[in-house]
Amino acid sequence: MKRLWFSLLMCASVSTIQAQTDPGGAFLRSLALPGWGHYAIDPQNWMAGKRHLAADVILIAAYLGYQAEADQLGRNLYAQAHTYARFDLAGRSRSFRIALADYDKLASYNDAMERTRNWDRILPDIPENHWQWSDEDARRRFIRLLNDEDAAANRLPAIAAMLVANRVFAGIGAYRRAQTVSLSGTYRSGVPTLSLRVEL
Repeated sequence: MKRLWFSLLMCASVSTIQAQTDPGGAFLRSLALPGWGHYAIDPQNWMAGKRHLAADVILIAAYLGYQAEADQLGRNLYAQAHTYARFDLAGRSRSFRIALADYDKLASYNDAMERTRNWDRILPDIPENHWQWSDEDARRRFIRLLNDEDAAANRLPAIAAMLVANRVFAGIGAYRRAQTVSLSGTYRSGVPTLSLRVEL
């Protein structure tokens, strides 16, 4: 009976070791959270995983920061248009914002579209499409806000791509580390390497 329990214990230990050093599992862990795969393989030696985890934290913080900046600039845009052009930007397209930035009023914009034969870009002459900038400085401030908002928003896809790349590289690194550990027979700290010999 003791030998049976010992055999079951050995099988459980080997199964745990294999789960911890499974390359596919390490890859998926690092995709979910960079560094997790490295930690699962060896919590005493996961420096590469720490670097990926730190990069992930920095990138997430940067993404949230630029998102907050873009949102704030958007609110400032709305306030600027409402206060100095007597215009509500809610629900308006980017092309409408550009028209608002480039021209002092609707009549000037439509006149320019007619002269340049951009008939499809002429806006309907209805009350909700009318704006009138109080002065040139106010319109220029609107342009700066619009450019700043675009710059902040345009950083977001690049940071998102870096987040994905970091997780993929972390997964690949953990996958290779797990393969190395499995081949070398070096397992997690505290779990002895077993060398079993079966005599028939």
